Amino acid sequence: MMQRVRLMVREIEVVPYNHAWKANFEAEAGKISLALGDNCTTIHHIGSTAVPGLAAKPVIDMIPVVKDLAKINEAQLIALGYVPRGELGMPFRRFYNKGEPRAYHLHIWEIDNPEIEKHLLFREYLRAHSEAVKEYASLKQKLATEFKFQREHYTGSKDSFIKDIIQKSGFTGLTIVRVLLARELEAYHRIKRTQIFDPLPNIIYDPNHLTMKDENHYHYVLMCGVEIVAIAQVEFLDQECAILRALATDEPYKNHGYGAHLLTLMERWIKQSGKTLVLMHAAPNAEHFYRKRGYVDMEFDEVGINPKEVDLGKIL
Repeated sequence: MMQRVRLMVREIEVVPYNHAWKANFEAEAGKISLALGDNCTTIHHIGSTAVPGLAAKPVIDMIPVVKDLAKINEAQLIALGYVPRGELGMPFRRFYNKGEPRAYHLHIWEIDNPEIEKHLLFREYLRAHSEAVKEYASLKQKLATEFKFQREHYTGSKDSFIKDIIQKSGFTGLTIVRVLLARELEAYHRIKRTQIFDPLPNIIYDPNHLTMKDENHYHYVLMCGVEIVAIAQVEFLDQECAILRALATDEPYKNHGYGAHLLTLMERWIKQSGKTLVLMHAAPNAEHFYRKRGYVDMEFDEVGINPKEVDLGKIL
């Protein structure tokens, strides 16, 4: 007789600010620092539990800043009870969680990653603006009641408020994130359609194409501050090769270097993921852009969407 497997869905709980959170962070940060050793330069307390007076889910979020992600002593973190979760949608991050129910989150970034500054500016803005703290607490308590067991809806419904605070904080760095939230999806599809598909005759863009859910396809947006300025799609073809399926900058942000920056990030991420070769079908008007950045003629057995495309590749 087949037994039904019941999946555990964690309840979203927002509780009043707890003064013990600061001490909990300091105690746990000491353990993390020892586990990471000389690779770790500092550890920041971030998120809502780092803002005095702010109601929050009782989970301590931390950013351990390291010199090299590849040199993280994961065995030591596991020994402390942390579960490795990979990058979890954010390139160049290593995410770990601890406790059941969850008690700690680690977001490990390398020195100078703009995500560090973004989180710190967000924290400091809230610490300095009590009205924003009250507004954020009220929003979270409302959403926790409305979406008690729907974490994606809870997170997505906070996005607009969070982006507003980030903008007010003065953050203007360039960050990259895997497409998940509604705002990101809308911008991704719009930019991809208008910049890549609309100029092609007799081609209709399908936002529900099977590649959107294929585990070997990765869809990213590049943000300047909170504005989405460019998009990229990468497919992992095999153990050695990745295909850059799309790279496009939104019309208002062209000629500002965003495309080149995103390409550099994607190459670095692809290499970090263990691939050694990037292939692409380059549109004729983008051929010079890629050749200037080290891409050369490299045919591969596949037909692109545009018969005038040029097959290029680059060894990383």
